Amino acid sequence: MILYMSERNQSLQKRLLGRTGFKVSPIGLGTVALGVKYGIEALQGVGIPVEDKAIDLIRHAVSRGVNLLDTAPGYGESERRIGRALDGNEDVIVATKVSIPVSNDGRLADRNELRKSIFDSIDNSRRMLRRDKLDLVQIHNATIDMMKSKVITDCLSEARDMGTVQSFGASVYGTEAALAAIDNGSFDMIQVAYNLLDRKMETDVFPRALEKNIGILVRSAFLKGALTDKVLDLPDSLVELKNIVIKLKENRALSWEQLPTLALRFCLTHPVVSAVLVGARSVQEIEQAIQAAKLGPLIQDELDELEQYAIDDERLTNPSYWPVM
Repeated sequence: MILYMSERNQSLQKRLLGRTGFKVSPIGLGTVALGVKYGIEALQGVGIPVEDKAIDLIRHAVSRGVNLLDTAPGYGESERRIGRALDGNEDVIVATKVSIPVSNDGRLADRNELRKSIFDSIDNSRRMLRRDKLDLVQIHNATIDMMKSKVITDCLSEARDMGTVQSFGASVYGTEAALAAIDNGSFDMIQVAYNLLDRKMETDVFPRALEKNIGILVRSAFLKGALTDKVLDLPDSLVELKNIVIKLKENRALSWEQLPTLALRFCLTHPVVSAVLVGARSVQEIEQAIQAAKLGPLIQDELDELEQYAIDDERLTNPSYWPVM
């Protein structure tokens, strides 16, 4: 059984992100929903926030102590909006990404194309974010083949040596890719999906990351909205997932407003997690996340009780299998 922190934290105390050296707020603002349609809201026809509301949200989060933003070139307007919102504020750590080109059959591009793609992506992100140096660059949707490629890691190391990148890591899916990133030796951090329904990372990945001093950023704390009242909008094909969440809510005697608070606190309780990325669309949502973090970690009895809701079926815990997403 994993032993968790028991002291209750009353403020947004920063946590060290592994060997990156960055000290990050436990809540990070994930900005995919500020640039593209995303999650269950997309199914409901909800679009991205208008420009001024997105800017206000970013600035409000920063004013409340959130010093970590996660973005990517593939997130539409996200990088540009962050650049405009921060307006040269380098106290905020921005984690962006680089996509690696692959052929139709899944093979990596040749050396020259890889190099051009990586450096062009870095330079474009610097322009969009209005920064000379990128704090943190992650390989987007990193596969095992990508992490084995010396060309890719050499390019990222070269960018770091040139002073255009401070640190780099990988955003991964699944335990095998996460372990491959940790064991590679080149990456300072990884970003993984983790929530109280999907706890696969606890067994092998988190202990290995702790041993190697690899920083952990967590996404999908709400499982793309399934751990909120939006679970009610899932289609009949995901009724099993819906029923598990409703059972959790009822057994814990939670309101729909309290359920995401529990989900966030669960993720933040694990000592290897540096920050949880919250894809807020409004000031109210980021405030709720901040208040959840201030409540501190769950106690061990609560964690033990939540074990019964863990799901092993990836068809339910991986939204890429969901027919509507």
